[in-house]
Amino acid sequence: MRPTCRATLAFCMLSLSTLANAGNLPVGFTVGYNEAWIENNYGNWLASNPFFGLPSAFPSSFACCANNSALSAMLLGMGQGKAKVVRIFLFPAVQGLKIDTSVTSPSSTAVTMTKGLTGDFLTNLESLFKWVRQYNLTHPNLKLYITALNGVDMNVVTASNNPALHLYYQRLLTNSAEINAYDTLVLEPVLNLMSSYQDVIYAFDLINEIEGAINAGYISWSGARTWISNVAYAINHLSQFQWLPVTSTAGYSYPVQEVTFGFFTGLNLNFYDVHIYTDTGTYSGQTALCSKVASDRLAIVLGEFGQHSSTVSDSIQNTAATNFLKGASTSCFSGALAWKYEGTSGEPWYSYLYVNLPVPPAGGTLLVPPCPAQQPGLPPSVQVPGPAPAGLACARPAYTTIQNFALGVSQLSAAEPKAKSTDATGAPAVDTTSLTDGEVAQVAHVASQIDVANAKLALDRSSNGLVRAFAATTLNDYAAADARALSSLRSANINPQDNAISQSLIGAASEHAQQLSQLSGAAFDEAYARNELAFHVLISGAMEMTLIPSAQSPQVKSVLQRELGLFQKHLQEARELVGQLDTSTYLPLPPPKQR
Repeated sequence: MRPTCRATLAFCMLSLSTLANAGNLPVGFTVGYNEAWIENNYGNWLASNPFFGLPSAFPSSFACCANNSALSAMLLGMGQGKAKVVRIFLFPAVQGLKIDTSVTSPSSTAVTMTKGLTGDFLTNLESLFKWVRQYNLTHPNLKLYITALNGVDMNVVTASNNPALHLYYQRLLTNSAEINAYDTLVLEPVLNLMSSYQDVIYAFDLINEIEGAINAGYISWSGARTWISNVAYAINHLSQFQWLPVTSTAGYSYPVQEVTFGFFTGLNLNFYDVHIYTDTGTYSGQTALCSKVASDRLAIVLGEFGQHSSTVSDSIQNTAATNFLKGASTSCFSGALAWKYEGTSGEPWYSYLYVNLPVPPAGGTLLVPPCPAQQPGLPPSVQVPGPAPAGLACARPAYTTIQNFALGVSQLSAAEPKAKSTDATGAPAVDTTSLTDGEVAQVAHVASQIDVANAKLALDRSSNGLVRAFAATTLNDYAAADARALSSLRSANINPQDNAISQSLIGAASEHAQQLSQLSGAAFDEAYARNELAFHVLISGAMEMTLIPSAQSPQVKSVLQRELGLFQKHLQEARELVGQLDTSTYLPLPPPKQR
């Protein structure tokens, strides 16, 4: 039963008029960085982590407002990079959360695992807010884009490698009592604190890339939509939080297509956010995406962008940053944030700058000790941050790669950006999810053909028996299903018709195939399996939530229902394949980017 509405973050179903004054993003185009966590302190950068027994790494030099601290150097560096927004994660690896691990049932509602925030969490978070407010007194205004949960954590935690945390995430996404405890004991105190520092807050992200939870099997897309919608309502229905723009970010392999298909439409969000990684800074599907955004009359930001290849390269980084920024600013986007300001030892190619002070700041310690300049010609495996062992190099030399982002900003089109979709008085855009039967049929046909092509690529490049068996099965199944579908459509005089969504799928599939073709061995096998999982999640969700509801002809609906069953069957098989190929254990370390 849904609780009665009251002045807390309990779930309440409200009329749309209740949200009429919900928060909006700043006017104009805004640029920024992701600095989701500091260095490799992923699970304790801001507060202690009792679940993993980690003390807080939040340095004493961060306490507002000492001079010459490491944080001051970082903020000044971000300012040099033209940043106006910095995105941070609140609860990576359940940092700052008190969790009762004695609960063992996923469905029990009598007792919840969420017990609140650690004693140092709000204190440290407020110190960060004060620090940014102090910085803004003498520098261009900087705002924080705050992300609560991380779906990528949920993707790497399994019932085998961490059963207690897996159970907590399962309950947090599906158990109404657990969700209400999280809303009341965790989100509400955080939001109350944020409300006292509205001048330094850009927006609030409920969960980074919820696709991680979907791919791992915690919930379906339908369940994810329910979770996002309810938590967003729980925030937006209270007048004291209606100043705050709320979103849930889209990432992994097909974020552009997810938003275009309408997966995030109607979820009480104030704007959309997609995460895209390519070496060229360009991607397929932008036209259809912007049409959908305009139809929904919401803003959209490029919340993460960066290169795709795992190579430390100023040239690749500069090309990606420049083109992403130019493309976003001249289309429908309201902002773009680079990933990541200072990198980690596991993925140094993303870093724009390491804090590399020559001497410790007064009264504090260095974030990263000095190290020699980057040595050219070394392979990525030895391009590591921090003090360089003999013969190795820093991930990035100081004050060089930061220019890549600044250069991209300086090359933004001098022309005024195109009108944003938040203009409710503008002419209505075409909703690309309003498809004819012929267009629906074409999307289904393209989806089958894409997976046939993926299977052929795997059979050509992989020697792994599990991968080859999966690829052979999908090749045969989708080729046969597509032939039957086309025959049924011809008998009903329905001809597949090309459209923006089918073209978006073709383009995205081509980009992924090109990336896969550059891999071999175990790296190919794992990337292929993860791409298959993401693609089957996408198409299953699209058929269930968009294509089947859009179809008018009984024949088209029947074809789609059969193909939905096939995609759902292979989705589960792809999930099992990913699990069979993944032998990693979960520690509170930065999980690798899923692109």
